[in-house]
Amino acid sequence: MRRADDLELLRQSISAGRTGPGLLARLGRELGVRLFLVDPATGQSLLDDGEETEYAADLAAGFQTHGRALPGMLRLTRVGASPGDVGAVAVAVPSDRPTALVVEPLGNQLPGTVLLQHAAAGGALELAQLTARQERQRRVGADLLVQLLDRRLDERAAQAQLDEFGLFLSDCIVIAGRAESDTGATDLQPTLARLHLPHLLLQRDGYLYVLVADGAAAGARPGDWWERSGALGASGRICTAGRLPDAAHEARWALVAAETERRPLVRYGQESMLLPRTATEARSVVTRVLGPLLTQDAERGTDYLNTARVLLEHDRSWQLAAAELHIHKQTLGYRLRKIEALTGRGFVRTEHLAEWWIAFRANELLVGAAVVEGNTRG
Repeated sequence: MRRADDLELLRQSISAGRTGPGLLARLGRELGVRLFLVDPATGQSLLDDGEETEYAADLAAGFQTHGRALPGMLRLTRVGASPGDVGAVAVAVPSDRPTALVVEPLGNQLPGTVLLQHAAAGGALELAQLTARQERQRRVGADLLVQLLDRRLDERAAQAQLDEFGLFLSDCIVIAGRAESDTGATDLQPTLARLHLPHLLLQRDGYLYVLVADGAAAGARPGDWWERSGALGASGRICTAGRLPDAAHEARWALVAAETERRPLVRYGQESMLLPRTATEARSVVTRVLGPLLTQDAERGTDYLNTARVLLEHDRSWQLAAAELHIHKQTLGYRLRKIEALTGRGFVRTEHLAEWWIAFRANELLVGAAVVEGNTRG
């Protein structure tokens, strides 16, 4: 068939509206090639058809070589290929995220540049369809997770719906992170989808919650989704539908530990967690260390708790603390002497500094948990 005929057939196939999961297969048959819609960072197919390109390793390497960018066309070589092997080509697909259409020849010749560019247009249509399906699934999953967090589903109904997502409560955990913007969930969704990771995703009250199988972050490679998401906290295993709210609380608790200890991921209950592991422990620490300041502020209208917090946040710099509090350094000194008299703790001894630090982090956890619980009830 002449190139002009090939091009016209390809145009007709794309413009006829025959999109959907079979579009790339049809285009491939018309061109005499195999087509794969691929994430160039990993070389993995974006589709759920189980088909993977043999050129994944070379594509991922080329993507890295070009500064994690994809040129218009990238020649690919198969591992162990003979000298006369035609190889394949990766064509950049127009999209918000780097996406490649890998074109593998079935014979000894690849289509011309114009045909490849039109094939990439077909890949863009396929990607748009895929993205729309994934967004619909995300919304359904978010609604399901809301019902689970609000305890509006019994065990049987919950597992029946989770089956559709390939998830099992007995093997699931909740991972929590901060939602940096109003589009946090929609920004994270494509990353999770590209990994073919079964999940539910919800953005709520400033947090991102991901329900995944236990071990989803275990053995992750540098640059995997959870490392790119900043600090994250993971709950213990959920096991039952009724434990979802507690698991979300555990994940938030562990998140604060991850942020405080500057670690990418902390799991609730780990021995390395420096913070109180339960709300009861946190209340005990807050009452013992901060209780006198909370009482004095409530009864006398003083600002001792905030004064101590600001001083510690500025690494005990009187000048910086006084400037933020808008008071004179002499007034700050007076407040600090009163704080020490009320609590028996100053700001010099390492033991006291450690107690202040843990108490303020525990208080933040309790305040955050109360805010989230109030919003949920509302």
